[in-house]
Amino acid sequence: MVVSQLGQVPLPDVLLALVALVVVLFVARLVLRVAWKVAVLALVVLAGLWVTGMTDVLPQLPALL
Repeated sequence: MVVSQLGQVPLPDVLLALVALVVVLFVARLVLRVAWKVAVLALVVLAGLWVTGMTDVLPQLPALL
């Protein structure tokens, strides 16, 4: 038993809560890894569109097709 502000908590419940916390942190880490890649890809695409818009390549694109 572990004593907390809510009273005595059985030790397996504390262990289960810690395991759940580790699982949540691990999943969040994986999600953030993917989110960073998506954010960097979006930044590169938007920068490319901005540069092509600045150099008048984008407005002429329909005429080239």
